[in-house]
Amino acid sequence: MSVFLESYLGLAILAAIAGICVCVKAMTAGRYRRIARQMERMDTTKDKTVRKWRLQFEELSSVRNGVANVAVFSERCLQRYRRFGITLRRWNALAHAGIWLTLLLGMVMAFGAYWYRLDYRYMILYASAGVVFAGAAILSALLVDVASREDQALVALQNYLENELQPALAAEGPIGSARNPIPPRNPRTILEPEEEKVLKEVFQEYLT
Repeated sequence: MSVFLESYLGLAILAAIAGICVCVKAMTAGRYRRIARQMERMDTTKDKTVRKWRLQFEELSSVRNGVANVAVFSERCLQRYRRFGITLRRWNALAHAGIWLTLLLGMVMAFGAYWYRLDYRYMILYASAGVVFAGAAILSALLVDVASREDQALVALQNYLENELQPALAAEGPIGSARNPIPPRNPRTILEPEEEKVLKEVFQEYLT
């Protein structure tokens, strides 16, 4: 342990953890910003998750004649948005934990230097490094402001659903009306796997 502390590898570890936290914060904020921008060009977006939100909203509207609480629907969509298999909120939480881990590891290494009776400069170095790297990560997180980006994405999604998609669906008329008659049944019609998955998610989330 003393050899490890004297080699200054601990500083590299602290810097790496803090740097990863900053990158995760930037990635999360950038993804929320991208979602907000995609609401302006929903018809041409290539994001499969965002396109699935629209399909879910349309299917839910056809089943229940409209979505009563668009705000709740929008918030749940953002909560389920995943990047590399992990939700954006979980990424943000992991970055928070990493910042505190940086500070804690700095204090632990400083105590290790004291325990192994190393020069006092090592104690000061590791304690200061933990504080500085964690503080730099916190400052970067404040500048990125993930919470504000998430709010912007939520407002943009809710605005699109309420002011664009919902009126368009209402203009088509309810299924079974003269404007939008019930199509004849076709026993040979088979849903695509993606459509079946979307319908299953809608039924489980909102109709149970």
